Amino acid sequence: MKATYNIDMIKSVDIDKVFQETITKLQSGHRVFLEFTNEEFQFLLNYWSSNLNDTEKLHKVLCLLDFTKNPSPLFTNIILKSFQDLTNQETLIYVLNVFRKHEVERSFKTGDRINGDLLMALKELLTKADGELLEWCLRTIEELGHQSIFFKQDVLDKKPSWILCYNKNNKASRQIIELLEKRWSRKL
Repeated sequence: MKATYNIDMIKSVDIDKVFQETITKLQSGHRVFLEFTNEEFQFLLNYWSSNLNDTEKLHKVLCLLDFTKNPSPLFTNIILKSFQDLTNQETLIYVLNVFRKHEVERSFKTGDRINGDLLMALKELLTKADGELLEWCLRTIEELGHQSIFFKQDVLDKKPSWILCYNKNNKASRQIIELLEKRWSRKL
C-alpha cells in the first residue's frame, strides 16, 4: 500500500510532525512519498544548514528528504558541505541516501551529469570509509551508471580480502565491487 503526503504548509514544514507520521507509516509497512513545494524544499535546506551540528534534527530532515517523491536541485551545496564536514558514519549514510535521491535520481531524469565537486567529495569519502559506510559509498557509486568509472581505481583499492568477508559489510562491499568490475570489463 502506498501513502502519499502532500504538505499543506506554504513556507515551513513541521519537521517533527511529518517525521513522526513518516516513521509510523514506514513501521506499518507503507511506502511513503513526501511532496514538497520549492518553498518547502528551501525551508528544509535552511533547516539542514542550520542544524549540521545537531544529529537528531539532522537525521529527521535527512529522513524526510530521502522519502520525497521528486528530487530537487537545491541540495547540491549542502550535500557537498556535509560530505566534507561531517564525521558521524550513520549521518553520512543518511546523506548518501539523500545524495542518491536528489542528485543521482535527478541526474538520470534530466540527463545532466552530477556536479564534479560532489563526485570528488564522494571519492574522498570513499577513500576514508570502512565497514557500513564503505558499503553505502559503494552502493551509491554502483548507482552512478557510466559515471562510476571515475571511481574505478579507488573502488578496486577498497576491495576486502576473502578473509575479511566474515563481516557482513565487508562481504557486501566485496560483492558490489565484483559487480562493478564485471560492468567495467564489459564496457572496454
